[in-house]
Amino acid sequence: MAVTRLHAGLCFGLALSSGLISIGASAAKFNVGFQTGFGRFDYTKKLDSILSYRIAQVSVGASHKDFFSTLSYSRNMQDISISEEEDIGSANRYDIDFTFGYRFTPSWSVFAGYKDNETELSLSPGDPEELDNIGLGGLQRDESYQQDGFFIGVGYTKVINKNVFGLSLAYADLDTENQFFSDVADDDDDDDAGDILDSPFDIIDLAGLIDPDLEFDDLTGVQQGVSRGYSFGAHFLSPITENLYFQAQYKINDYEQTIEFLDLEFDADETYESLLVGVVYLF
Repeated sequence: MAVTRLHAGLCFGLALSSGLISIGASAAKFNVGFQTGFGRFDYTKKLDSILSYRIAQVSVGASHKDFFSTLSYSRNMQDISISEEEDIGSANRYDIDFTFGYRFTPSWSVFAGYKDNETELSLSPGDPEELDNIGLGGLQRDESYQQDGFFIGVGYTKVINKNVFGLSLAYADLDTENQFFSDVADDDDDDDAGDILDSPFDIIDLAGLIDPDLEFDDLTGVQQGVSRGYSFGAHFLSPITENLYFQAQYKINDYEQTIEFLDLEFDADETYESLLVGVVYLF
């Protein structure tokens, strides 16, 4: 493939926040891809564990003149093992990203889009015999953390010897809905089954005052809020054949989530990273 063709049509824009390149109309009007690799989710104020797992992603894209759009869907390839205090179990996560962009120079593009992701946990007591003694051996703890909303960003690409290198930066403003479950209390001296679970009312004392030591991890039930922050992506693309390309990409989302509860604000950092390799076919 001639270098002039790469410059003329390849990578009209780069929307790495969605994990997929866009292809110029003179090179191809549509593309499909498959990538696999590793993901990492860090939600320190809520989870003791950092979720690390294998990812599979499928992606499609279309372009016309200087405009492009991309869609990707990724999820873990198998259940993610997790350990939280006295509980053990599994987690699952999916990510969906849709991006629409415009190339305003041969190297620079702007894009905006919509993303949706959810992490689900299912936990059970690590020592069921201990809870069996008080009739709670079948207790299961389910949690979920869901986000969706819009993002906007800018991308830069550079073609060197038929290979394409790219960077992107985006800002996201997302709505969140969390289903938090009470933590299992660690109190070996208390045989009262009613005290095994923290109550959502434990945050208020007998005088009706809010516990001054209340933290993000103490929130229970359905909690809605917002997540805002930045995404950074790096990308490499190299031709294998006329229409088939090798693809490697790295992405990190660094957000801060804010939840308002009882006129108080609670903040928590959350970081998602992915490193993927795969192929993209142009047609």
